[in-house]
Amino acid sequence: MEHLISPISDESTCGEYLKDNRTVYRGLRNHFNMAQSSFRQLLETPDATADEELLTQNSDNWRELASQCDQILSATSKDVEVFCWFITAQMFTNVPMVNTAKALDVFAQVVQSYWSDLQPILPEKKLKSEDEAGRAKEIAEFRIKPLLQLVGETENSGLLYMPLQLQSLIGDIDFARYAHAERSGQLAELKVEAAKALASDRQTVTETVVALGDILQHLESIERFIAEECQKIGSQGLSFRFAKKNVESLINAIKYLVGDQLNPWPLDKAQPASEEPQHDEIPSGDVVTQDSAQPASSNKVVSVVTNGEIISRDHAFNELRKVADYFLKTEPHSPVYMLIERAIRWGYMPLPALLQELVGDNDAVMGRITNLAGLESTDKTDIPKVMVSAQTADYSAPNATPVASAEPQNTASEANTATNITTNTTTNDSSSSSESEGNISNFEW
Repeated sequence: MEHLISPISDESTCGEYLKDNRTVYRGLRNHFNMAQSSFRQLLETPDATADEELLTQNSDNWRELASQCDQILSATSKDVEVFCWFITAQMFTNVPMVNTAKALDVFAQVVQSYWSDLQPILPEKKLKSEDEAGRAKEIAEFRIKPLLQLVGETENSGLLYMPLQLQSLIGDIDFARYAHAERSGQLAELKVEAAKALASDRQTVTETVVALGDILQHLESIERFIAEECQKIGSQGLSFRFAKKNVESLINAIKYLVGDQLNPWPLDKAQPASEEPQHDEIPSGDVVTQDSAQPASSNKVVSVVTNGEIISRDHAFNELRKVADYFLKTEPHSPVYMLIERAIRWGYMPLPALLQELVGDNDAVMGRITNLAGLESTDKTDIPKVMVSAQTADYSAPNATPVASAEPQNTASEANTATNITTNTTTNDSSSSSESEGNISNFEW
C-alpha cells in the first residue's frame, strides 16, 4: 500500500476533483454500492456463514472495490471518500485487522503530507464566501466531510462499525457474541471458551490486539492533525470518538477474556533496560516512602519499598486508583469506576468545598452544618489578658515535681519505617467514560 503515498504527478500532487469526472466516480460508486449490498444481504440472511455463494460474492465485491480504489488513488485522485471506501474494504480481506491498520497508516501519511492539496477541493464556482478566511473554512469543511462515512456521526454508525463487530477476536468469538454474553450474564462461560481457543491460536490473537492498537493510534493521529489544521483557520475539526470507542471496546473485550493469559499484554510498552523504572502509581505489594517535609500535593514520583501494607493516605488512594482503572478497562459500561474516582476526588477536597458539593444550593442546611462544625470562621476569639504580678506568681506557682526525662525508644519496625520514608508522592485525578455496545439491530447504514 506504500505506493499510495506517492504523489500522482509532479504537477498535481493529489490529482483531480473526482466528482467532476462523472464516468469514473459513478463507476466507483456502483462498486461500493454492490459491496455494501452483498454485506447487508449477509447480515440479513440466517446462517449466512454456511452460504458459500453469498460469502464468495461478498468477498469478491469488496476485493473489486479495493482494486478500483487503489487504481484511482494511485493515478487519478487522492480523494478522502475513496480512501474511506478503500479502508473499509480491508475489513473483508484475509487479515482484516492488519490490513485495515496499514490502510489507515497510509491515509494518515497522505493527510499529513498533502493536506493543502488533498481532494476533494471544493471548486471555485461552488465557493460562497467572498473573503479568503471564509473560503478556507469552506474548503476544509468540504474536504473532511466524507470522513463521517468512515467514523460515524452517532453510536452504532460508520462504515467500520459493523465489520468490526463481526471480526473474530479469539477463535469463533466476535464482539457481537461478547456483547450478547455480557448482557445475558454469560461472560464466565465465554471466558472459558476463549482460554481454550487461545491455547491453539495465541499468535493470531496477539496480532489482532496489536493491529487494533495500531488502528486506534492512526485514528487518533488523523483526528488530531485535522483538528490542528482546522484550528489554524478558525474551523471546526471532526470527532472520531464513535469509531475510537468501537475499537477500544474490542480491545477491552479481548483483554477481559484472555488478558491474564497474554503476559505481557501486547499493547504494553516495554521498559528499556537502560532506564530506571519510573512509577506513576504504587505497585501492589509495595510500601510508599515519602519525605515528611514534602506536601502530599507535590507533583513528585512515588518511590516504593515495602511489602503490601498501606502506610499512608496517598498510598491508599493510589490503590483505589488501580481498582478504578481495572473497572474502566473491564466494565467501561458500568458506573463503578466513576464512583471510585469520585471518592478519590472527594478525598482530596477541602471540607467546605466537599460540603458545598454535597448540599448544593440548600443554604439552610449548609448554614446549619457550617455552624455546628465550626466552619463559619477561622478567626481566633479574643481572650481577656490576665495581669499577674511577680508576687502573685511566686505565691501561685507550686514547686514543680521533678519528672524523669523520657528517652525515645524506637522499635525495629519503627526504625525501618522512618528509614523508608524518603520520597515524594503524587496523586492524579482523572475520569473518563466509555461504553461498550454491540447492538447490531441499532446499526445505521
